[in-house]
Amino acid sequence: MKRERKIYDPAFNIQAVQLSSERATISKLARALGIKATLLYKWRKDYEEFGADSFLWKGNLKLTRE
Repeated sequence: MKRERKIYDPAFNIQAVQLSSERATISKLARALGIKATLLYKWRKDYEEFGADSFLWKGNLKLTRE
């Protein structure tokens, strides 16, 4: 049986990244948001590289700044 992949709203992703910069422990924040800490770290990395454009809806590709 395949697991369904969750799709999060871009506004939720951006808010989670902003909260993670304010909090001391990412794992506690991730638990409170109901996501894995590794996912939050990935979102932070993507946000640093692509900004708000990193959280596009399903099917859209991220573009490099070049």
